[in-house]
Amino acid sequence: MGSLRRENAGKLSPSPFYAPAASFDDFATTLFIPSIISTLYEKVKFLRFAPWEISAIQHSLDSGVLKTVLDKKFKADPSHPAYIRIAITGKGNYDDWIVKEQNLKLADEEKKDVKGDFGQATVLEIWPGGHYSTIHSHGNTTGILLGMAGHLDILNYDSLDWNAKKVAMITLHPGQVCWLHQETFAVHKVSCPLPRYQFGASFHVYVNKDELPKLQMAPPGSENRDAFDSVGELEPHDFEVMTTYSDLSWPVLRQELIRQRVSPS
Repeated sequence: MGSLRRENAGKLSPSPFYAPAASFDDFATTLFIPSIISTLYEKVKFLRFAPWEISAIQHSLDSGVLKTVLDKKFKADPSHPAYIRIAITGKGNYDDWIVKEQNLKLADEEKKDVKGDFGQATVLEIWPGGHYSTIHSHGNTTGILLGMAGHLDILNYDSLDWNAKKVAMITLHPGQVCWLHQETFAVHKVSCPLPRYQFGASFHVYVNKDELPKLQMAPPGSENRDAFDSVGELEPHDFEVMTTYSDLSWPVLRQELIRQRVSPS
């Protein structure tokens, strides 16, 4: 079944992957992808982790701040092994605690005495091996996912339901971009199939419908990137609303990575 879903992904038009067309075959699979996707792609296509950042993330997942955050998240919700959301421009739920615990020194403009933000347009997600998301919908957002490390499996569904039809599965590798839109690939489940002591990472950019002039004439909807509808992992698999809080901010994670680079133990 898994291989069949991957074969289906290769036949889909438009393709769930995005890259500028380099052949007529490519052009045929990208022709009907919303034009905003190419704009977002141009903004992220050169983003990569440095080798030392990948190593530092792994050390932090093994015995540092990222492991502590994962343990806290799993204790709060043991229905499935959690992943970590990093706000690139906002603040995370665990920022204040981590800054105090680790005695981190942040610039004044990076200090905020508020709870973590949600609905961020740009987030970095870190997925330890074996960890996964719930089935969830991105509603009326349009966005892209850029592979940053390891690889991730993304299983697309035709609707938001525990028993929904599985449309196709793709594997996102570093440098690859896949996309979603309110009418296409909006419902999915993300998982990291790597061994326990490895990880995958993805960079996400989401744009709300009302931020897209060409989509403003579409019927109004209730969803945006502030919260995504999802299906609970535990029976009876009720519908849930997943507020998109971030766990950490990039400045806090950056300090942790520098610490892990200097002293990986």
